[in-house]
Amino acid sequence: MNRLPPQVIVVGDLTEMGKALTPPDVQHPVYYFPLVVGYKEMGAVIAGEKVPVKNEVLRTLAKELAKQHYLVMNDQHPPEQVLVFWWGSMNPEIQDFGSNDPSEQVFFNEREMLALVGAYKSAGVAPWQSSDLRTAARDDRYFIVVMAYDYAAARQHKKKLLWMAKMSTESVGTNLPDVIAALVASGGPAFGRDTPPSFVDSEKALGGKVNLAPLEVKEYLPNRKK
Repeated sequence: MNRLPPQVIVVGDLTEMGKALTPPDVQHPVYYFPLVVGYKEMGAVIAGEKVPVKNEVLRTLAKELAKQHYLVMNDQHPPEQVLVFWWGSMNPEIQDFGSNDPSEQVFFNEREMLALVGAYKSAGVAPWQSSDLRTAARDDRYFIVVMAYDYAAARQHKKKLLWMAKMSTESVGTNLPDVIAALVASGGPAFGRDTPPSFVDSEKALGGKVNLAPLEVKEYLPNRKK
């Protein structure tokens, strides 16, 4: 039996500097320099995790970014932003001491898990959704994170974060390579925007297609010219 496309939790954040920017459109795309962090395992480690092929993840991200009018830099269009990509698994580290009572458990990486699902924005969502977010934070999860920094500042060795988009889904019963497309498609509308945490039906998100030329990926920032 085929597994249904996963439900994805998506949240987008803008910094004060990012809020001053105009979102890109067809006439005014944003060109970016790709910076790859790659695969990370965070929290409790689960043996046998399947690692997706890096180039496939990056190509999937590049297609969705293009749909949102973020394009890879080229000779005619220098970068305005540095986009940092990382993906992997984040699992809760909970010591229950043999008890099923949450009040008697120690949730060592609770802050990180809550941040992944956007529970810090729960004040802007319905009470039932806030409860669902806190429940999701106790699940083993696969994720993709895209972070955008100001390119000119990066050339000066300064980190000026503009925006961040986080997409995650429960990992039980699947593996990361199989949900990459669902994570990316679900998160696309949050790229470069401030959004509340949302539960996205990835089957609906997996719609349009964008064809791109091969993507050349760099894993470092260029040296500043003297």
